[in-house]
Amino acid sequence: MGSTERRIAACNTSGSGVELPPDPNDLVATHGPLPENASLFMGFVFMLTASSESDREFSQQTSDQEEEDVERAPYNKHYTMRQLEAGGGMILLDFNEEQCQAAYQSLLIADQHCRTRKYLLCVAGGTPCVSQMWVRDCCQEGKLLNYRNYLLPAGLGPEGHLVEW
Repeated sequence: MGSTERRIAACNTSGSGVELPPDPNDLVATHGPLPENASLFMGFVFMLTASSESDREFSQQTSDQEEEDVERAPYNKHYTMRQLEAGGGMILLDFNEEQCQAAYQSLLIADQHCRTRKYLLCVAGGTPCVSQMWVRDCCQEGKLLNYRNYLLPAGLGPEGHLVEW
């Protein structure tokens, strides 16, 4: 990985991605503000998913074995969805290949690598899976950042090691 890339690890969330934090002030502190630019994510199509408890347990075991610097953050899927919509992004509730191909860019936003239906369909369809921290950082900076620096692993290799994009 390059110096600007970082590994994204498990976060403190429920399987639905809505557990933390409940206070709106905490949401802005941990997830960034709603974007001031209403066209920040214009032309983008987003799908959102969240890891399950078993995904987070596996990720914790994997990150314990690796020595890379890993950034962790809470994930509130509904607030992240609000950020994307406030920035002009379109939200798809499920994977739709035609809509993904028609968009300028389609991305799946998640808290970490996971085995949800959406995540696996996006990997199979070539839609990049990106950490929710990309949304946070874009909203904090007020500009689009390179999502490739926030890519989540594409899956697991034959020996159980994470496979990067």
